[in-house]
Amino acid sequence: MYRIWPFAGRGAELTRLRAHLRDPSARGVVLAGAAGVGKSRLAAELLRPDDPERHVVRAVATPAARDLPFGAFAHLLPAQVLPSSQLNPLRWAAEEMVAPAAGRPLLLAIDDAHLLDAASAALTHHLAQTGQAFVVATLRSGEPAPAPVRALWKDDLLRWVELEPLAEETVAEMVSGALGGPVAPGTARRLYELSQGNPLFLRELVRSGLESGRLALVAGEWRWQGGPECLPLASRLVELIVARLGDLDPGLEGLLELVAFGEPIGVDVLTRVVPPELLESAEERSLVRLVDDGRRVYARCEHPLYAEVIRSRCPRSRMLRRQRELAEAVEAAGARRREDRLRVAVWRLNTGTARDPVPLLAAARLAWAAPDLELAARLAGAAYEAGGGADAVVLHAYALLNLQRLEEAGALLVDAWERQTDDVGRVAIAAIRYRVMTAEDRPHEADRMLAEVAATVGDPAALRELYTAQATMTALRGMPKAARAAALRVLSDPGVEPAQAAQARCALALLDAHCGRSGAALREAGLLAAEEERWRDGAPFLRPLLMVVRAAAHLFAGEPALAYAAVAAEQRAGTVEPWPPAVVLAKADQARAARMRGRVESARRLGDLSGLPGGPWDVCCHAEVAHAAALAGDAEGARAALAAADARSGAFFGLFLPWVERARVWAAVADGDRGGALALARAAADTARDSGLPAYEVLALHDLVRLGAADAVAGRLAAVTAGMEGALAAVVARHARAAADDDAVVLMEVSEEFEGLGMLLHAAEAAAQASPAFLRNDGAASGAAASRAAASRAWALGERCEGARTPVLARLRAPGLTRRERQVAELAAGGLTSRQIADRLVVSVRTVDNHLAAIYAKLGVRGRSGLAAALGIGPPSG
Repeated sequence: MYRIWPFAGRGAELTRLRAHLRDPSARGVVLAGAAGVGKSRLAAELLRPDDPERHVVRAVATPAARDLPFGAFAHLLPAQVLPSSQLNPLRWAAEEMVAPAAGRPLLLAIDDAHLLDAASAALTHHLAQTGQAFVVATLRSGEPAPAPVRALWKDDLLRWVELEPLAEETVAEMVSGALGGPVAPGTARRLYELSQGNPLFLRELVRSGLESGRLALVAGEWRWQGGPECLPLASRLVELIVARLGDLDPGLEGLLELVAFGEPIGVDVLTRVVPPELLESAEERSLVRLVDDGRRVYARCEHPLYAEVIRSRCPRSRMLRRQRELAEAVEAAGARRREDRLRVAVWRLNTGTARDPVPLLAAARLAWAAPDLELAARLAGAAYEAGGGADAVVLHAYALLNLQRLEEAGALLVDAWERQTDDVGRVAIAAIRYRVMTAEDRPHEADRMLAEVAATVGDPAALRELYTAQATMTALRGMPKAARAAALRVLSDPGVEPAQAAQARCALALLDAHCGRSGAALREAGLLAAEEERWRDGAPFLRPLLMVVRAAAHLFAGEPALAYAAVAAEQRAGTVEPWPPAVVLAKADQARAARMRGRVESARRLGDLSGLPGGPWDVCCHAEVAHAAALAGDAEGARAALAAADARSGAFFGLFLPWVERARVWAAVADGDRGGALALARAAADTARDSGLPAYEVLALHDLVRLGAADAVAGRLAAVTAGMEGALAAVVARHARAAADDDAVVLMEVSEEFEGLGMLLHAAEAAAQASPAFLRNDGAASGAAASRAAASRAWALGERCEGARTPVLARLRAPGLTRRERQVAELAAGGLTSRQIADRLVVSVRTVDNHLAAIYAKLGVRGRSGLAAALGIGPPSG
């Protein structure tokens, strides 16, 4: 972490203050705000000590020097006693302050001006009023200040600027800058919520996280490890908070403990335990704040870190007592709200007073819907142990499955299966057991179990959950026919529940995305998202699965930038990080989008899983790392990532395994085995066709086009892509036909179409294929010029692909522009005249024109209008 954090989030204020500083009539500025909000840092950025045009001096007011005349300025005034002849001490002090400036403007920065002693406050006012100094004073909002200091802004001598806490996006930017790398969205959000945008608290939180190891570099991002209970509080941070809390008598301390363990806690509940006047006192001291949601007034600690410190300093015995008191008070008030039932169950569980499985199971369902998987597993486990039956064990297993604790979930279900005799309970257990067994790569056993249960249970309503599980899992296994049959069976049942229907519809949307029906998939995903309240409690895992649907639909439609954005939106919304499988799938989708855009090194970074706990979904990221490594020419890296993917591959991932097989194609290319690569690509296309997944078939066939075998697949691509949705299918078919026909003109058009989709590597390859085609098809002079232009475009596009080295690009030669020619070409392509270019490069206009003539000849263009296309310069895609 940097010793000095990056300055962020105050750019607009700094710009305005610098303009104010340059105003001859301005006397100064007061920077006000809460402690730690960044007042001193902003003042330091405004007043640089090395400013050669101004004399900058600084003072810090402290409580210790408050009773000493000129105590804050002692280091700036002479050591000798004031001469007896000097009857005006204020004028004397002002002259002594101004003298060292030697005629330059004096800039005086004062920290915590509200703590100034009377003489220093009067001197500050005098310097500002007489214009002898430009004063920058910081003070804490709400604190009493000496009358001369108050007069600074009340009399309009100094401009008043109130600093607000930093915005959430600024917190993310600041932490990323301090740590020197990207911060996971959920971590940035958590740091913002805990710090409330206060830079001082933020810095100490990050320091605490680093020292404890809770904040660590995981999978290429800085992530906070552990749940809310895993917040380390370094002594320095605790000291800061304790100082803010001040002295607390036992009654006030008890109230704060109740609020800290119960927040947000209804005032009606809280005042059952403590006297109302105690709450009023806490509010007056800004220790507690009241929040009105329109139905109820809640109490919270004034700052989230107050609650963290109070909880951390509370002895365990008293902590248990406070939680019992809270549980009893909320129960006495009726526990009418959803959150009341969840918190009472947690308090009862924490204090060992939970006996009834019913409230425990109800609370587990609320935690599951939240989602808080760890808490859901804990509550459901406790409910099962208390006699909660099949419903409790099913929910417990669901949480464990999504936490990727498959072995634990499997053992739990085997035990419950042997004990269960009721048909409804057996079907419920069988449904989640089917999911777990499939995830454990035991799909055939899962199928047999499902068939056996279905044959022995006659109640169709009881079987709906089993067929719902089958629809989802067979879709993930890449079995469209079976998945569609199961999904339609669920949806045709008039008694289907909202969560079951939503899962079946989501399975169909996932298949639509992978079968080239991108528009249908996106429409269904949008409808399901709009209906989330109907299914969220029963199937909260659908939210991240809908992200996968959207990403796949955009990718297969040739919209990688939109795919990336769809994932990023869910990450920002906080719907990804609670689900470990979704974290991996999000990384895989973003890596895939980056690779399709030609950003091969970015794809490798995004697919990095180092530091994350391993799980079955990891195959998706390993495949992307392998593919990107291969495109970069790193055969060894591609082989290593493929080995990792193969170690995770199983039937569960049938829907995603084509990504592995395509990576295998390009790994063979990186190894120099073109024949093997062609055979692998054909096999991948045939497998996709036989599996009923045409979107994958199109990509595998397009790999053959990119490897020079267009004549063998152009017809098949035309047939497969007919009727498919999205721009990509049409461009791919057009590319195949142009390459097979050796049509250089159409290949250049295809290159532009790929560039328009943001697929720069594909655009470069199409232009590279056009270059020799021009030589073969046109006359010597015109063909050579067009060939050079195509090669130049391919080269320029390839340069934007982060080191990608595919066979067709490897055969290109650099356009041959010198460094200066490249400068001139780019400036001319950007619209500058020869005179403007000459002025910028400090050369003559004749020299610029000579360079341009040589550039036109090398690139095969006729003038400035063709430069941008030849150089691959244009607005950034996506």
